[in-house]
Amino acid sequence: MNRFLIQRNQTLFILSLIIFVGIFLRVYNLGKQSIWLDEACVYSRAQKSVSELWSGQITESNPPLYDILFHFYLKNADKNDEFRIRFLSAIFGILLIPLAFIAGKHIFNRKAGLFCSLLVALSPNHIYYSQDAKMYTFFSLLSLISFFFYYLSLEKGKIIYWAGYSLATISLIYCHNYGILLFFAQIVIYAFLYRKSPKNLSNFFLSQLIIISTFIPRISYYYYQLSIDQNPWIPAPRLIDFFRSFMHFSLLSWHMPFTRNVIMLLAVILPIYAFLFGAAVFAKNRVADNKNRCFSDYDKTVFLSCYLFIPLLAAFLFSFKKPIYLAGRFDMGVFPAFCLIASFGWDKIKKMCTRNILLAIVVITSLLYLPNYYSVFIKSNDRVVASYIQKNMGKEDVLVFTDSSLPPFRYYWKQDYAPKMFSFPLDYCVWLPRDALDCKEGYVAGELAKLKDKLQPLITKNNRLWVMYYNMKINQRLIEELKRDYLLLDRVGFTTGSSKENQVTDIYIFQRKYAKQ
Repeated sequence: MNRFLIQRNQTLFILSLIIFVGIFLRVYNLGKQSIWLDEACVYSRAQKSVSELWSGQITESNPPLYDILFHFYLKNADKNDEFRIRFLSAIFGILLIPLAFIAGKHIFNRKAGLFCSLLVALSPNHIYYSQDAKMYTFFSLLSLISFFFYYLSLEKGKIIYWAGYSLATISLIYCHNYGILLFFAQIVIYAFLYRKSPKNLSNFFLSQLIIISTFIPRISYYYYQLSIDQNPWIPAPRLIDFFRSFMHFSLLSWHMPFTRNVIMLLAVILPIYAFLFGAAVFAKNRVADNKNRCFSDYDKTVFLSCYLFIPLLAAFLFSFKKPIYLAGRFDMGVFPAFCLIASFGWDKIKKMCTRNILLAIVVITSLLYLPNYYSVFIKSNDRVVASYIQKNMGKEDVLVFTDSSLPPFRYYWKQDYAPKMFSFPLDYCVWLPRDALDCKEGYVAGELAKLKDKLQPLITKNNRLWVMYYNMKINQRLIEELKRDYLLLDRVGFTTGSSKENQVTDIYIFQRKYAKQ
């Protein structure tokens, strides 16, 4: 009995330490970075009513559950409080840490649970999304809740677990479009493990019926979204993209560049995870345990492998028809499965010395990588750009925003008057259409003509034209065209983040030519 208490106290102490580290890594510098495009769009949608969010989901790339939750969370929030805007994501990210322990402990054992929670706590990519006002940590959390309840349902067959599984899976489907791929993986899992829980057949079909019936309203939205080019910025799939998912699960964080140091760290950590996966797959103990559980180690490996690989493969293969695979982002729903398999493999290593060495390498590698995220990575320069404009522009000046620089500027606008603003091209809201990305001549010429017609009556000798420039061919054409019609007064350059995506590199300031004559 004393030994049990000592072991339990040790476990609680280690878990508490892991959670504390995870909290610190997710809250540290939470409000330091500027709000960027996606966060500004989420904030803008949160100002709408719940009915508007529900009815407007046809124009959004993902279901409305996170936006609705964010709407209630942000009531009466300070517009310029980046910390609070991101704190909801941090909460979901923190909650995944103890849940990973609970799932790992129940499916495997105490040590595997602790190792799994440590992997989550130190994951640079999960830390990034815990500091990003988007749904991805919520998506990962719901994913593990759904699959853990599913595991308990198959193992024990209790109605309460099936009810929890159904509710979590419905939430998962309404959180992210990849939720339907995770649901598909659960159906495949039952096909493999049916022999282990034949008495659950009626409960399984009932839960599937409930989930599918609640999914029916989404079918028309899926059909519409598949029929349009909604995310033209997602590239066609390459085999390297599939492996990049595992690079992000292991070490990389979103938008961090491949520097020499990062490549060296990947060269160390990727073979470690490959070894852990091999240890999990080829574990010798493949019989069911004696604690009234029906699943052997082999069954657990099948369960987690389907959880990890089926959604990834389905998304990857579907992307050859319509690109939807985005490594390190949309794949966050299967990140918990990656951690669980790695922890299972780590626990199956017999020599404690080897386990401790691998543990030390994982911890040290992650800690060596994190300074790149906290000190080098710049998420966005929108706050600096918006501040410069507001300090130097006049009330009658006209602003033109290229690419996706308009939503963050609206977020940071503090003046008591509405500026004269246009986007280029004029016919897009957030994502540039493919014709703009490909710089199709007919499309570009038409958009240039429409913008010039808008600007002509507004630009006088007493005001200026400000163009927020992002380096793309279509925007280069815009600057060349404006130089013909207007006098270039100044060009102000800005430091951009690591990825340089969706960020203003320069501001061009124009004036009517006769103003200088």
